[in-house]
Amino acid sequence: MKFRWFLSRQFRLASGLLDDTRKRRNAQCDLLDPPALQSLDASLRETKAALDAGADDAVLARLGGDLEKAAGQCLTSYPNPGARDNVETLLVVIALAMCVRTFFLQPFKIPTGSMQPTLYGVTARDLRGDPGFVMPGLLGRAWELVVDGAIYHQASVQIAGDHLLVDRFTYNFRPPRRGEIVVFKTGHIPAIGQDLFYIKRLIGLPGDQIVIGDDRHVRINGRRLDSSDPHFQNVYGFDTNAPPAESHYSGHVLDGHSLLKTSADTLEVRDRHYDVFGDNTLNSSDSRFWRDFPQEDLMGRAWFVYWPFSPRFGFAADR
Repeated sequence: MKFRWFLSRQFRLASGLLDDTRKRRNAQCDLLDPPALQSLDASLRETKAALDAGADDAVLARLGGDLEKAAGQCLTSYPNPGARDNVETLLVVIALAMCVRTFFLQPFKIPTGSMQPTLYGVTARDLRGDPGFVMPGLLGRAWELVVDGAIYHQASVQIAGDHLLVDRFTYNFRPPRRGEIVVFKTGHIPAIGQDLFYIKRLIGLPGDQIVIGDDRHVRINGRRLDSSDPHFQNVYGFDTNAPPAESHYSGHVLDGHSLLKTSADTLEVRDRHYDVFGDNTLNSSDSRFWRDFPQEDLMGRAWFVYWPFSPRFGFAADR
C-alpha cells in the first residue's frame, strides 16, 4: 500500500480525498442529519476498503467521485484547504519541537571559557601582529564560518563557542553522577545575581565534604579523586611537574579570593544541592567562590556537541 502511494496518482488523490473528508466529517458531524451522516460514513468505509485492498485506478476514480458527491451534499467546504493543511502541519511541528526542547534535548551555546579545553566558549584572536597571516577570501571565510564558527573582522578572528544539546531526560530516572558535565540556572546563587545558564563539571553531591589539596586534586569526604575516577581522566591527567595553565587540564587549584584558600578549608554541600567546578581552573567562576546551587535549578547534562565541526564535535556526556 505504501509503494502504491508513490506509483499511482489516482491512489494519492483518493487517499487525500479520504483524509480531507474524514476531517470535515468529524468537525461537522454534530450538524448533519442522521441519514446524511450514515450515507457519508458508508461511502468513507467503501473508499477505505478499496484503498486497503489495492483496487485498480478505475475503481478508485469511481469511488472517489461518489465520496466527493456525498461530501458535497452535506459538508461545508473550507476555503484554502492546502493552506489549512500547511498551517496544521506547521503547528504540529512546532508543538513537537517544544516538547523535545522541554522534556528531552535543549540546544545550548557555551558563552565562556570556564570548561576549556573540554568544551570551548567564545574565543577571539588578534592577528594583526602575525606576519604570516593572510586574510582568507570570501569562500574561505564562508567555509570557516560553517565548519569552525570563525568570523573575521579586519585582522582579528572570533571563534563561536561550542553549541551542544542538553539531555533533559536522564535525570528524571536517575540522580546526577559525580564528574558529569551539567547545565544549570544561576538565579538562586546570590553571588551571581542574574538568572543565567552555566555549564560546569559536577563535583559535590548532597552531604559531601569537599577539600582541594595542594596537589590540585579534590578530596571528597577524605577520598582523593584522580584520573581513574569516571569522567576525571582528562581533568586529573595533567603533568604534575608543570604549573597550572589557562585553558589546559590542570586539576583544581586553591584560590586566595575563593572559599577554598588553603587545603584546610572545606566546602559542605547542602541537602538537595550540588557543587560544580570548571575544568579551566584558572579562569572559572564556580562553587569555590559561590558554594552550591539548588537541585531544582539543574537543567540537565551535556550530551552532544553539534557545532562547530571541531575536534570536540560529538558526544559530550562521557568527557
